[in-house]
Amino acid sequence: MYKTTHGAITKKINNKYICYVNHNAGFFSNCTSCLVNLIESIEHFKDTDIELNTTNTFRLYKNKQKNKDICSEYFKNVNNSKKVDIIFEKGIKVESGMALLPYKTLLFDKFIPYIKKYFSVSDQVKNIINMMEKKYNIDYDNTCCVFFRGLDKFVETGIPGYDIFCNKAKEVTKNDKNIKFLLQSDETEFFDYAKNLFENNLIFNEEIRHMKHSKTLLENSLNKNENFKYSLYFLAIVVIMSRCKYVICNTSNISLWIAFYRENTNNLHQYLRQIPKFHNICDNPLYDSSVKQVWY
Repeated sequence: MYKTTHGAITKKINNKYICYVNHNAGFFSNCTSCLVNLIESIEHFKDTDIELNTTNTFRLYKNKQKNKDICSEYFKNVNNSKKVDIIFEKGIKVESGMALLPYKTLLFDKFIPYIKKYFSVSDQVKNIINMMEKKYNIDYDNTCCVFFRGLDKFVETGIPGYDIFCNKAKEVTKNDKNIKFLLQSDETEFFDYAKNLFENNLIFNEEIRHMKHSKTLLENSLNKNENFKYSLYFLAIVVIMSRCKYVICNTSNISLWIAFYRENTNNLHQYLRQIPKFHNICDNPLYDSSVKQVWY
């Protein structure tokens, strides 16, 4: 049995290694935790066929009908024919704080095999993606995704003003005449601001939830019985955002997974401003007051 530095337990049962992850936060925070614990377990056991058990994860998204391990609702069962590299090497960042790093510094060629093996979306999610592509007539080659993660995220990273964020989208797309702006956020006020700025906009009105600015996680504040349904939609939306010609995003686990599903950071513009303390309590080891760059 092995306990990872992030609290997962990996043990051998019937000649199979199984990684039991115990993490209960937002959907893509859970995904990052699963990814990091899998990579560490694979490095420890030198075995690339470790299975993932998330019975004690994704708890925010469970209900009376879906109350066990719901990972297979989101992702395909592990294909053990897919091999992954053991990627704990000097200079490679593999940690739960990856979401707060500049994504262009991550070695995507090392991470993507893990994403494909463990986090390829289920047929159920693929069907949602196909439905939404047709319903909204999405033309990826002429779409700029503008994704603003607000609400409680300020406790981990600096949040840009709406004007700064939207001006970046304008700057990036200034030479594109027919570009459509896919607007996505958890804050109602962002939609009110951005849809007036970008007349040619696209909003998934029926597949998303958002709320007025507050200091909380959306899933803790709205109808919890609907968290599962909307988590399926949102996973599909993250894949859709990853396929757009341009992506404007601020720093979050969601944005990290947009980059993972995109498989690169080409035309992805990340707003990142480190803050001195997490939750105004713990020192941020990544903070460097001399770093003034904001867009990566």
